[in-house]
Amino acid sequence: KLFTLEFSDKRKADYLLSLTGNNYEINFDPGIKQETFLTYSNSNDGTTLVSIYPLFFGEITDNFAFVTDFGAGILVDGEGYEKRPGEFQYSTGELEQLTTIEAYGSYGWRNLYIQLGKDDVWWGPGHNGSLILSDNTGSKDLLKFYAKPRYIKFTALVAELRERKRPIYIGDERLIWEGQKYLYAHRLETTLFDKINLGI
Repeated sequence: KLFTLEFSDKRKADYLLSLTGNNYEINFDPGIKQETFLTYSNSNDGTTLVSIYPLFFGEITDNFAFVTDFGAGILVDGEGYEKRPGEFQYSTGELEQLTTIEAYGSYGWRNLYIQLGKDDVWWGPGHNGSLILSDNTGSKDLLKFYAKPRYIKFTALVAELRERKRPIYIGDERLIWEGQKYLYAHRLETTLFDKINLGI
């Protein structure tokens, strides 16, 4: 099932709300956490982030799967906070707020799958390696295609990266160049004897 392929890392014993029928499986789970980020100049001075992370994901029939993973938090003493990739920071009155979002849908037909939305990309040695790509750069707006016949798996994706701004000079005139960057990547892998993973 597409659900097993997409959400094997999200399975656990119980969710706050789970709905299961003959042709669907839908799960909802709230989350809350508190983080403290210390500054380099003063180890006693830092920023506290209190966030909620509601997770809503599931599958409708054996072909379509979806996930929405939204995070919203409030920064305490957040003037010196440096936002991480994929985070959006904004002010509402006296409060500094922070949001993140991951949401996408996947459609599968036989051994072919296509995914559209905002998601992390983990690529590296083995199934969970992140030597090449990881979530350190935040979730990306992407279109991903993958085929998984019996012995091999092929993946191709195109992702939109952050806009790049840099100064350029034409004579004595200083201009700001703005350009959109994209990531194109593909991967072919196979597993031998259920023990050896090979990929290019």
